[in-house]
Amino acid sequence: AGYAWIAPTGEKEAKVGVGIINDFVRDANIHNLQESFINNIKHISQGQTIEVHSGMLFANRGIKKHALDNFLTIGDAAIQVNPLVGEGIRHSLQSAEIAAEVIEHAFQSNDFSEHLLGSYNNKWKQYIGNRWKLSLLIRDHVQEVDDKKIDKFIESFAKYSPEEALEVIKGNFSLKSAYKIVPGLIF
Repeated sequence: AGYAWIAPTGEKEAKVGVGIINDFVRDANIHNLQESFINNIKHISQGQTIEVHSGMLFANRGIKKHALDNFLTIGDAAIQVNPLVGEGIRHSLQSAEIAAEVIEHAFQSNDFSEHLLGSYNNKWKQYIGNRWKLSLLIRDHVQEVDDKKIDKFIESFAKYSPEEALEVIKGNFSLKSAYKIVPGLIF
């Protein structure tokens, strides 16, 4: 019902984090989980905490309508976070690129109507396709899976090249590629 990460940012520095899904871990304290994660990794537990950041985000399919007259919402404000892995930075940047195109067209047309700005919705839907719907289905199913099935799921990544595995982890997969890992979760 969550995950943790270590991202080296220098020779003796790293960003360390923990993410949980509140729907599945209601009584968890995120700060205690992070402290436990850090304390259980020898080379990190000996380090010093420089900064602490925390927050909450919603990881679902996002909002359906991004535009109104004279208004467009994108990124975290539009819940543009992959529901499987909670990643949002790359998607926020992509949403900003799409929004810039739409806003540039609005300036050129001197039209900031919901109709014109609403073209963002279609472009965003094209960008995510069915990936987030699949991500949400996988995420919700994984919460009900026991450790043996999780182990099989992880082993199923052996069917992928490193590049393909990275794309799956990033949530860039099709129904066909998702099917390679789903049997590990179900059987």
